[in-house]
Amino acid sequence: MRHNEYLLDKSYFEKVAALFNKGQSDPQKILVVEHAVINSLDFIDYLCEHYEVYFIPKPKSIDRKVLKHLSKTCTILDVSRKELAGVDTPNLIKEIVGQDTFAIIDIGGYFVPRLSDIQKQFKGQLVKIIEDTENGYQKYEDKLSNNSISVPILSVARSSLKIEEDFLVGHEIVVKSEIFLADYGTTLLGKKVLVIGYGKVGSSIAGNLRKRGAIVIVADKRAIRLANALAHGYQITNDIYTELIDVDIVYIANGEKSIDTLQLKKFPNCQIKCNTFDLRFSSGLGV
Repeated sequence: MRHNEYLLDKSYFEKVAALFNKGQSDPQKILVVEHAVINSLDFIDYLCEHYEVYFIPKPKSIDRKVLKHLSKTCTILDVSRKELAGVDTPNLIKEIVGQDTFAIIDIGGYFVPRLSDIQKQFKGQLVKIIEDTENGYQKYEDKLSNNSISVPILSVARSSLKIEEDFLVGHEIVVKSEIFLADYGTTLLGKKVLVIGYGKVGSSIAGNLRKRGAIVIVADKRAIRLANALAHGYQITNDIYTELIDVDIVYIANGEKSIDTLQLKKFPNCQIKCNTFDLRFSSGLGV
């Protein structure tokens, strides 16, 4: 297992942790949802040095060598998003934390469905919830607006620490798709591309595509983001199904299930002949 030299050292995480811990008591235990990949090692190792860590790996990003390494320093929990949405989640947490204080570090809102129950049962024990992604934080925000949630919920996605990372994520996605296309003897030059979602990552994808000569069309359900894309010189649309008729490539960058297969049946003459990156189909959700 190779440890990449560009990864951040532990002093970086000490600075980040110091920001979160100002004026608050440290939790004794941490429940963390994270990708079990090489890029996460320094972060998880840092947590393990300071807390008792219970690690929930994201199922679609598991490096077995990384998981083996982490199993020596923290407890691996084999539990899915669906299981965490169930009524037994508070009992599962109780078995782990007992009477100790704890914090939750989440990616994608895994604990949102049972948030009210968790807060009620662990009042005085749950110190904070830290959500890494914008999509996940929006789920927590929806919960906050509909319930009397008092536990602090902190967003990593909306901090200045994420701006550079999101730009690099978009750049890396385009680079990897170039490699993919090269295997088929083609490039991005002149390709008609639909980018669904014009947030921090989506805007980076669009910009990197345009630099490579692609014709970029942007779709987003938020009018302000479409206006932003238009101001940046992109074609925009709020009808992705019509655009799907003749685009070459689709990039999904909104963290949602964005193509409704039932809607596609309304276009009997539409033959979709495009490559898709991170394309997630659903039976009832549109962009």
